[in-house]
Amino acid sequence: MKRILGYFAWMPCVTLFLVAGCDTDAVTEDAAPTLEDIDPKVASEDLIEGLKNQLPGDVHIVVDEMPTLIGGLSAVMEALEYPASAKDAGIEGRVYVSFTVDVEGKPTDVTVTRSDDDALSQAAVDAVEQQRFTPGKQDGVPVRVRYTLPVSFKLQP
Repeated sequence: MKRILGYFAWMPCVTLFLVAGCDTDAVTEDAAPTLEDIDPKVASEDLIEGLKNQLPGDVHIVVDEMPTLIGGLSAVMEALEYPASAKDAGIEGRVYVSFTVDVEGKPTDVTVTRSDDDALSQAAVDAVEQQRFTPGKQDGVPVRVRYTLPVSFKLQP
């Protein structure tokens, strides 16, 4: 009986830690588009409704429907221009690019979170900025979602 009571005694502490320590719903950003930035003549009703239901700057990490890259990774690879200096030096590697997919499916706030070589970083950012996504949705409404994409650079023999 003592062992069972001891087991349940630490459960509230773990629950409190998990609830207080994790916020997977939103990350705040200052420069996110607002309802005033969208032209109502060209915006869909879902887009307008999604912006109305969000706090300014809300960026989700996990949503019901995650954004999907139109054209897949092959679209990124087609847009990727291998830097001549890296190619000449025989540099290969992977660059992790983090960005927010906005409610229109455009990548914004594009940053490099990890890179095997600085010469490859700008080429990866440029390729990602050219892409379009189907927007992520929460409760059927388009929302801004934080996304990370690995971009690989491999020289052909």
